[in-house]
Amino acid sequence: MQNVLMVAGHVYGDPALSYTPREQTAVLTLTVLVGPTPGGLGAKTEPVEYQVKVMGPTAEHAYDALTDGDRVIVMGTQRNEVRHDRITRERQSTVWLYADEIGPSLSRPISHLRALPHADQAVRAKASPRQSLTVAA
Repeated sequence: MQNVLMVAGHVYGDPALSYTPREQTAVLTLTVLVGPTPGGLGAKTEPVEYQVKVMGPTAEHAYDALTDGDRVIVMGTQRNEVRHDRITRERQSTVWLYADEIGPSLSRPISHLRALPHADQAVRAKASPRQSLTVAA
């Protein structure tokens, strides 16, 4: 039996999308920083850094939806991956949070809308998921 872990934090750096060599399964890796609650216990401590992996179609969807600084909720299981450095032959261990579910946190506003200087300008609706949408006032 595995314990399910749920964290809410901010994406740190841009997520990286890659594909496995054989099955061509999408793999998204990202870092989520979980900081202390402002004014709460441990408010002066450093944020906890989680290395997150997302697999399959969810990885592609998350890659399109998430970018650096976004508030995110991740639910999954922790796994320890051990590898040996090719040069030094040292054993290196990384704890990953394998996400079963991932998405933006809606506890804070996530849309970035800004008004155009003139109301007669058209709405720019061709913004990709990684760009902000500009609307007429």
